[in-house]
Amino acid sequence: MFLKVDFASSTPLYAQLKEQVLYSIASGKIKSGSKLPSVREVSTELRINPSTVTQAYRELEYEKIIFTKKGQGTFVSENSVQMSSKEKEQILNQVIEKVIIKAHHLGTNSNDLLKLFKAQLKKMKDFLENGKKEVNDE
Repeated sequence: MFLKVDFASSTPLYAQLKEQVLYSIASGKIKSGSKLPSVREVSTELRINPSTVTQAYRELEYEKIIFTKKGQGTFVSENSVQMSSKEKEQILNQVIEKVIIKAHHLGTNSNDLLKLFKAQLKKMKDFLENGKKEVNDE
């Protein structure tokens, strides 16, 4: 499972993790019944406090998205909800709109924004194909 946190974001780290896990489940990338990485694995990989991961998992468990079996791990609930294509598109449109607004406020023109977007897509593609540890690895 690919997880990344933005330490500069105003969104708490646990909320970033929770959202990423939730979207991965809702999009079908993580299937019902799948085992999630342990708190230790996630905290070590992302270099964050284990209590941050625990908080994200605890909230997802409270919402019945995931469940924990003592001594076995944390799993995706069978009744977890998957998103429709329209719901995915709505979420992406909201994110893209925020990026465009920020770019406008920073004085970035459309061509430069498109170049940045393509560069980030290439980094992500390289990451997914080559298994780099960090998306920002060069």
